[in-house]
Amino acid sequence: MISTSENYKEKVSSDYRKWKGKIEIYFEGENNPPTVFDDEEMISLSLLEELSGDALGPVGSVTANELRFTLNDTDKMFLPTNTESPYYQKQVPGIIVKAFLGLEVGGDFEYIPLGKFKTSTWNYDYDGLTVNATCYDILADLMKQPMPIIPIQYSKTLKEAFEVLFYFLGLSTSEYSIDSGLTQMLDIFWYEGDTVGECLEKLATAGFSSVYVDRYGVIKIRRLLNHEAFISHWTGEDQILSMEIESPYDKIYSGMDLTYKKSYVGNVEKPEEILSLTDLQVPSGNITLDRVSLNGPVAFLHSIELKKRSSHQVYLDSAEVGVNLGKFILSSPLGTTVDLNIYGYKVEEASFTIQQKNSTVVGMVGEKTYFYETQYIQNEGYAVAVSANMLKMLSFPSRNVRIEARGNPALEVGDVIKISDERLKVVNKEILVTKLEYAYDGGLSCSVYGMAKEALS
Repeated sequence: MISTSENYKEKVSSDYRKWKGKIEIYFEGENNPPTVFDDEEMISLSLLEELSGDALGPVGSVTANELRFTLNDTDKMFLPTNTESPYYQKQVPGIIVKAFLGLEVGGDFEYIPLGKFKTSTWNYDYDGLTVNATCYDILADLMKQPMPIIPIQYSKTLKEAFEVLFYFLGLSTSEYSIDSGLTQMLDIFWYEGDTVGECLEKLATAGFSSVYVDRYGVIKIRRLLNHEAFISHWTGEDQILSMEIESPYDKIYSGMDLTYKKSYVGNVEKPEEILSLTDLQVPSGNITLDRVSLNGPVAFLHSIELKKRSSHQVYLDSAEVGVNLGKFILSSPLGTTVDLNIYGYKVEEASFTIQQKNSTVVGMVGEKTYFYETQYIQNEGYAVAVSANMLKMLSFPSRNVRIEARGNPALEVGDVIKISDERLKVVNKEILVTKLEYAYDGGLSCSVYGMAKEALS
């Protein structure tokens, strides 16, 4: 939860509240002063934050937050054809935006950050003379990136596995924060997935955690079993307008099959061919072969053979070999044709399955099993614990809660709140907030989605 003053905490649940929105747009880059728009220009803004996935809900979720805002433009400064406007040709993707909501406390406004984003699209309404923008946080672009070429990894914790990935993505340690509780050891592993988002999801699921961006633009990897005590108590007298407790029977499972894997290097006496390129044309100068598929997973190399087809010289300037992909740069002063053969040692896997069942839920939904397979769990004891945690969540019948609330923008996803509402006979029920939808148009409303804490503990 965003830190606030005690006066704010008291005022946010009072009968009368006055809000004020603010948008900072960094047209000239983050190192230069922003252009600030407040309620004089702002018509509306909305924020979507979520930890959501498939049946596993917040477990393994990797999602980008979304900001939308609409500004009044009666002076036509955002008109795309206004060449005299200071914003001419600056309504482009990638512009940094920071959003805030302020609550009047004692005559002044105390502003709560809503996040740091980059613009994705701009749309101009010629009839209404308004400009609309949609923005996303850093994860939106990061998730779409193809996975970098990373060699096989040895003897690292899951926390260190995230750190290595972020290093290869060029992120500094100030740009992310990883839960220190991700201590399970991985003896031999590699990074799976075609995109960064796919890989992050696989790592996060094995750690029973979520990946998201906080209000200050920092990527967070947080274990869902590591949630703190509740930070606020909401009732029908202060915050709750209406509430639904959902029983998603289509996503309730009575059994869990978790297959974990132990990896090892195969036959070290006999290297295998992991790449064979014949009749490769190397022009005069050099050629780069990027993201070449290898016959992996490759543990390490044995040898590289380069056979030229003429008397012209050819050189292998660099070879970057990952587990399943490689990058090679060859050069030749006069150009030639070559055969490139690479030999190495591959990783083998042994699979083990943990099966668990909730006999009580079998009577409700029948034999319905959730299957999960991963190489990022390599220890039987940890596999049993994760399987039990997943099944407890998947078999919990009334785990999802939806609340329409007056709203407190200091509340973030990942927070725990206690809720009570006599109308639904709900008393002191603690939920982990998994999704927030804030809407501001002079007044504030909020939809809160959560999961019963008892389904996760």
